[in-house]
Amino acid sequence: MRFRLILLLSLCLVPWLRLPVLAQSASDYRAEGLATVLAHPAGRPSELPVVRWNTSGALKFSFDDLYQRSQVLQYTLVLCSHDWIPSDLLSSDYLAGYLQEPLPSGQIAFNTYVPYTHFEAMLPTSTLRPTRSGNYLLVVFEDDPSTPLLTQRVVFYEELASVAVDVHRALTPETQKTHQEVDFTVGVNQYPVPQPFQDIRAVVYQNLDFSEQPRSFSPRFVRNDLLDFNFDNGENQFPGVHEFREWDTKNTQVPSLFVRRFDLVDGVWNAYVAAEPLRGLERYLFKQDADGVALPRKQNANANVEADYLWVDLALDDLEKTGQRRIFAVGAFNGFRPRPEDEMKYDPTTQQYRGRVLSKQGYFNYWYVEKTDDGWDYSVTEGNHWETQNTYTVLIYHREWVRRYDRVIGQAVVRFPR
Repeated sequence: MRFRLILLLSLCLVPWLRLPVLAQSASDYRAEGLATVLAHPAGRPSELPVVRWNTSGALKFSFDDLYQRSQVLQYTLVLCSHDWIPSDLLSSDYLAGYLQEPLPSGQIAFNTYVPYTHFEAMLPTSTLRPTRSGNYLLVVFEDDPSTPLLTQRVVFYEELASVAVDVHRALTPETQKTHQEVDFTVGVNQYPVPQPFQDIRAVVYQNLDFSEQPRSFSPRFVRNDLLDFNFDNGENQFPGVHEFREWDTKNTQVPSLFVRRFDLVDGVWNAYVAAEPLRGLERYLFKQDADGVALPRKQNANANVEADYLWVDLALDDLEKTGQRRIFAVGAFNGFRPRPEDEMKYDPTTQQYRGRVLSKQGYFNYWYVEKTDDGWDYSVTEGNHWETQNTYTVLIYHREWVRRYDRVIGQAVVRFPR
């Protein structure tokens, strides 16, 4: 108690503290030993962590520490621009209360083979809250916020502009079969914007992927108090990809639809997912999914502290029988950021790409993505189909010429097809 009091008093005395500029672009970061980092609106795990500004406890944030660090973990928020460049404002310019505060105490896992500590917080709190809407980097650290253990992108928005979104099949001939087009309008009759072409930016995200380089737009034209973002040359088109693959490991005693068996090896559960093919040449086939979600769960137990960690063994049949591609597994389980440990290695004996993902028990969606000279590509591993069910999040930003930050004045979440 004495330690906490000294810490809080010290934070009150440093309102000038400038939080770190972590990088040119504020990316999600995970230190070794941290797993199942999840952030989403409370009660809505299949949505991006985009919540209404000035609403306490609107955001659920959680993660597991496999190293079970004994030191008190703290967190803070760093304001960023619409394209995730850390602001040069002082933290006292956009945070009220303390500039950093301890996370709630972690819960130690029990009845598991793999030990870990589970941390969970409902943010913002009454003692640390943003005074401005915008993009924020949530930073968790031990002693110094400039050396974080993890960072997580979150967004706080205001309802000052109305956003109407229409997602449909792409209209350009070359992408009609593969892409979806996201058209939208923004009503600002209650929020005048003198220079919309200069001051308004819109950003669109697909599913649960907070893209490293988000696609942003200025209004195409303005009529009365309506900003139009309906483009003709494909700027607002997104590859449809395919319905997500999935694994379900909530019950290690019984195989599931996609997990053919479980084994306990050297004190760790192994789950063997049934081998699947490359889907680039397949026709579209509807399958219900959750748009990339990661949902820890254990049958008849508290998944927060009773769900175990296991190795998920993945196998991808190589129809080309060459093994020349670099393929990774991605989903909300790794923030849609392919990591070295998520790469599938070619096995010439089985003519399969094989990989292992350390995962908490539960229901997880995933895709396979190929690393090419031009970037990340789904066309061979999953295919692209305009019919695919995807969720799109549209965020509207306003930067007034007298201000130095991007205010989020509206948002919309739309699932296509509805």
